[in-house]
Amino acid sequence: HLLTKVSNHVALLLPDNISSEKQAGHAQRVCNKVFQNHSQFLNMTRDASFRTLSDPMYCGKMRILAGLLDVFKKKKSRVLLFSLSVRLLDIIEQYIIGKGYEFRRLDGSVAEQKRVELVREFNKDKGIFIFLASTKAGGVGLNLTGANTVVIFDPNWNPTHDLQAQDRVYRIGQVSFI
Repeated sequence: HLLTKVSNHVALLLPDNISSEKQAGHAQRVCNKVFQNHSQFLNMTRDASFRTLSDPMYCGKMRILAGLLDVFKKKKSRVLLFSLSVRLLDIIEQYIIGKGYEFRRLDGSVAEQKRVELVREFNKDKGIFIFLASTKAGGVGLNLTGANTVVIFDPNWNPTHDLQAQDRVYRIGQVSFI
């Protein structure tokens, strides 16, 4: 589980509010080991702002995502981005806000009525560039046909979950708007 966090974003190693003392201690030992050759990070791990790092220089996947989003924006694509981790969505959201992209977000904390509203808004308003969704909350039962591009930031170990998430964009008989 810790290796998955490291591969997705280094800030995910830091313990969250729901970690037990034992988990937090283990995570801190892993952080110390991971960052032993990168002293600039050791000091940052004590800073709460590190948890929302969105600068692509801290994460290879974020660097690739930044490049992809630039290309998608130039092509006037509309993007549906899935992540298994809500904490990772927080980091991606900070990046998107920093870039000034218009977006909507859906995760497990969004009420059912608000979900319907967000989906309608995204599908109708071509000015909304990106829709962030947690794979669990947004991967089933939604019609996000306003998007033409799907990004799975952190794939699920079970590929059917990701395929189900991709299917939020395409429906049989759908005509592309681009």
